[in-house]
Amino acid sequence: MRRFGTAAKLAVALGLIAVAVVLITVMAVRDAFDEEYKRFQSIKPGMTDSQVLVLLGKPERMYEKGSAPKDYYIKGYAFKERPISNKVYIYVSKEPIAYIYFDDQNKVEEVFVGGS
Repeated sequence: MRRFGTAAKLAVALGLIAVAVVLITVMAVRDAFDEEYKRFQSIKPGMTDSQVLVLLGKPERMYEKGSAPKDYYIKGYAFKERPISNKVYIYVSKEPIAYIYFDDQNKVEEVFVGGS
């Protein structure tokens, strides 16, 4: 009987450790999402493409108006359907995604940030 008690206590302890690991992982992922979202939201209309590159680095994809495919959106992620005025930088992380649209003077005209 006593042996069952020890085994049960061990199982409960291991279960609690597993739950703690899962909770810590979820919190870390959420924090990473929040940080990435804030970085994308720091991009404001009127900023130059050079300023965006300094803040965010090289985009995963970049399309110009004349050479972009009609459906340039990343599959599996949110998007706002709209034409490209001049060019768009697309930044993809696990979560979120950002589409940064530039006008003919290479200044940000719109930023869309979404999830998957």
